[in-house]
Parts: sequence; structure tokens; C-alpha cells
Amino acid sequence: MRGLAGWAGVLLGVAILGAQPLWGEGEASGTRRTPPLPIRTSAPPTPTVVTLPPVPGGPLSLNQEEAVRIALERQPDLRLPEADLRAARGRTVRARAGLLPSLELQSSHLLQDSLSAAGHSGESQASLDLEQLVFDFGRTPSEVASARALEGAAKADLAAARAEVATRVRLAFHGLLAARELAGVALSNLENQKRNLALTRARWESGLGLPADVVRASSAVATATVQLNAARAREANQGVALARLLGQDPRLRLDPVCDELPAGDQTDLEALLQEALPRRPEMQAVLHQIEAARYALRAAQAHKAPALSARAGVAARGQDYPPESWFTRYGLTLRWPLVDSGQTSGLVEEAQAGLDRALARHDVVCQDVASEIVVSRISLGVALDSLTAAQAARSDALESVRIAEGRYAAGLGSFLEVLDAQSALLTASNQLAAARLAAWEARAEFDRAIGHPLGG
Repeated sequence: MRGLAGWAGVLLGVAILGAQPLWGEGEASGTRRTPPLPIRTSAPPTPTVVTLPPVPGGPLSLNQEEAVRIALERQPDLRLPEADLRAARGRTVRARAGLLPSLELQSSHLLQDSLSAAGHSGESQASLDLEQLVFDFGRTPSEVASARALEGAAKADLAAARAEVATRVRLAFHGLLAARELAGVALSNLENQKRNLALTRARWESGLGLPADVVRASSAVATATVQLNAARAREANQGVALARLLGQDPRLRLDPVCDELPAGDQTDLEALLQEALPRRPEMQAVLHQIEAARYALRAAQAHKAPALSARAGVAARGQDYPPESWFTRYGLTLRWPLVDSGQTSGLVEEAQAGLDRALARHDVVCQDVASEIVVSRISLGVALDSLTAAQAARSDALESVRIAEGRYAAGLGSFLEVLDAQSALLTASNQLAAARLAAWEARAEFDRAIGHPLGG
């Protein structure tokens, strides 16, 4: 009897609650029992449109190879190593002049006034001499060889600078692509949120939706607008940065084109190191510097040695100008600095220190280059794996949005499920763009590390 009484009380309570005109029950059942309350939401904000004044020749559509080519032709940063190379060539020419014959012309006319007696006299001289170095114990040839080696180092430094510019352009190129993709993702998200807002309002006005869904949808539109504005600003900044690297007007609109994905590398690491180390311009530069230091040491050691040169020419002497008495002269000249007060020993010590420095630099560069190759190889593999995972995550997020929107349209799911699914899709889309950028960046760094930068 007590159990029957308890169940009777429960049924009576349910009947009383069912008779009350509660708003919450009307929302759940889809039947309103009181008039809807007004919803106070902000007007949807307008997204910012980033525009720059038009410039002649824009917009410029280009692929990765074209971007690198333009940068290598117009990048002002490359003028510095180019100037250094020209200076090194000039030093080589100057040093080589010591091995070649020199032709010298001299002419003079002097007037002399006597201090003890009245009168004056004159003396004129003229000469044309050809001089050639015969032998100096290898000092001058060593100086020439050192200058040539330094010219080779300057050429390798220019190649390294070009490789660096090519890598920076590739990074900026794909950075602009990623920024444009992220802006597209943000725009798509804003359009989805606007559709959500229209749908929730329509359901609310038809008596099937909740007022909280309208407020959430309106807030989501405002948040998506802020995200789109930030994405468009990043895209504009990336475009300016790429134009700067290309040596173009920063107002020029660039349209990068790239439909492929970065490729991996399956080469054995040990074989990769053996092939890449001598290919790097930094390694070539330090090898030339070692060669130059060795020749500089030889030249310093021969600084105190005798030098023999031959001279031949014609000369004239007399009291009038031009002189009337002409004659030929020829012979050998020996120069031997017997005492130089330590100049040779100082030069030798300095040259030896330069050689030691070059050898130490060689070891440092070997370690740095090998480390860059190993790290970039690992980073490329991880980035490509992450890109595959990001593609799968976005595919799953798209399916989740499809299911959530279908359930909400059928009245089986809540609007929060739709927002959560769309938020997950936004995150997955952003992660995919970031993963694609990271993969291209890893590929660009790997190509630079192995000495194969595009266009470098």
C-alpha cells in the first residue's frame, strides 16, 4: 500500500507541472506557451578590407622559381658580396702585376744658379726602362696564389649569400601562401557563422529555436570577423615582406602559385653528408681561405729573401731640354734586406696565426654544416608526417561538421554541437595551413643545408 501511495504522489506532481505554462518546456517541446522575449544582440560587424594603392605592373602572378630568379636579379643585399668579389679580383690583379714586366718613363729638367758667381746652368734627364722580376724565392708567386685563393673565397661567399636569399624568398613565398590560405579559412568561417546566425533566427522566429542559440551565433559572427581582420592583416604584411625580398614596390600585389606538396628525401644520411659537405659554399669558402693562408705564410717566410730583377731601357742626359745625348742601359738588380728589425718574423707569426684561424674555422664549419644537414633532415621528415596527420584531422573535422549540422537541422542535436564542430574544423584548417607551411619551410632549409637551394 505504501508503494502505491508513493507512485500516486509522483504521478500527481507530474500532472501539476504539466499544467504550468513554463517557457523551458515550450522550448524543449517546440510549442510556445508564452510570447517570445526580444533578443538584444549587436549588429554584425563589417570585416576590414586591406587595400593598397595600385602600382604599374600589378598584380604579379609568379611561382617559386620565378620569385627566386627575380630576387637574385634585384635583391640589393647581394650587392655587398658582389662588391667584395670585385675587390678581391682587384687585389688579385694587383698581386699578379709583380710577376709581369713594368715599363717606366721618367723625365726631368733642373736649373742651377751659382751663389758665388753670376750665371746659371741647366741639366736634363730622360729615361724609358723595362723591368722584369727574375727570382725572389717564391715570395711574389705566393702572394699571387694567396690573392687568387681569397678571390675564390669571395666567390663562395657570394654563392652562400645567393643561397641565403633564395631560401629567404622561398620561406616568404610560402609564408604568403599560408597567410592567404588562413585568410580564406577565416572568411569561410565567417560565412558559416553568418549562415548559423540566419538559421538560428529563422528557427527562433518559427518557434523551434532557443534565444540563447541566436546570441551565441551573433557572438560567433563577431569573433569570426575579428579573426578574419587579423588574417587579412597578416596576408598584407607577408605580401609586403615578399615584395621587399624581390626588390619590388611594397605596394605591388603578388599572387604566388604553388599546387604541389614538398617532397621528402630517402637518401642515406651518411651518403648525404659525404655529398653535401663539399657542395656547401661555406665549405668552399673556408677551403679557399686555408689555401690563401698557406700561401700567405710562404710569402711571409720569403719576405727577407733576396730578389733579382732585370732592367733594360734607353736614357738621355744633357744641359738642354730635351737632352741631346742618348744611350742604352741594361743590367741586373739584386735587392737583399740583410736586417729588417724583426719585420719578417712578425709577418711569419701573423701568417701562421691566420692559417691556424682558417683551420679552426674549417672544423667549426664542418660541424655546423653537418649539424644543419642532420637537423633539417629530421625536421623535414617530421613536418611531412605532421602534414599527413593534419590532412586527416581536417577531413575528420569536415565529417563532424556535416553530422552536427544534419542533426541540428533535423532537430536531433543542439546548436552547441554545431558550434563545437565548426570550431574544431576551424582549428583543423588552421593547423593544416600551418603544417603545409612548416613542410615547405623544412624543405627549403633542407635544400639549403645540402647545398641545393632553388636558384641559389
